[in-house]
Amino acid sequence: HGFRSPRDLQDARSSAEPWGWATANKWLASAKIAAASESVRKCPEIAEHVAALGLERVAVEASGLRERMDGWRLPLVFAHNDLSNTNVHLNSETGVARLIDFEYG
Repeated sequence: HGFRSPRDLQDARSSAEPWGWATANKWLASAKIAAASESVRKCPEIAEHVAALGLERVAVEASGLRERMDGWRLPLVFAHNDLSNTNVHLNSETGVARLIDFEYG
């Protein structure tokens, strides 16, 4: 294995699916399947909590965010690819979500 030049990495960026978006889309798809499951429908309390998640709105917001970010042409950066729900923090008073990483913070 050899090192890739910055030019090689820049070329790779345009053809590769960003890992974070692929993972987030898988999570959202799984959440939608779970939300529609019979076990959720049978329990009104759980169904209420699931409905409060607003998964359809999350999907619309995520799609819009991705469209806006795709136009930014951000530079390729190194990442360790451990996007986790524990790295997403929501301030319930302001509604601001922050992505953080305790390992490399």
